Amino acid sequence: MSLPTVKELVTGTHVRFTHYRKGELWYKVIGQHNPGPGLDPAFTFPVPISDCGEAAFLAEDKALLFMRYIRKHLDELQSELDFAEAARKEHEATRRPPYAGGSGSATTALADAKRAVEGSARAADLRAQGYKT
Repeated sequence: MSLPTVKELVTGTHVRFTHYRKGELWYKVIGQHNPGPGLDPAFTFPVPISDCGEAAFLAEDKALLFMRYIRKHLDELQSELDFAEAARKEHEATRRPPYAGGSGSATTALADAKRAVEGSARAADLRAQGYKT
């Protein structure tokens, strides 16, 4: 999955204020940007209130004026995608093969697990009675 570029998001587009949450103004890019297959056409990004100072943030404005915030959010999203991809690859590399004992079926694996639990329960009973196991 690839994210749109900053240039694609700011060229000939506008941003529209959508909501405020936890100290951030959230804007949505509207206009002619092409998000690509499988991506949401409404790219949203936050503007931290701490960065606002005495500036006026309009309900709708040119996307080019918000390029700093768009770039920052794209970088954060790309970092998350990279992390998720690395985690997926690590998981694939360390994934165990299917159960290899007995006939290889899940039913056999369950039966083997039950026998092991019953065996440990019997061993615990014997130890409680004073026998060495």
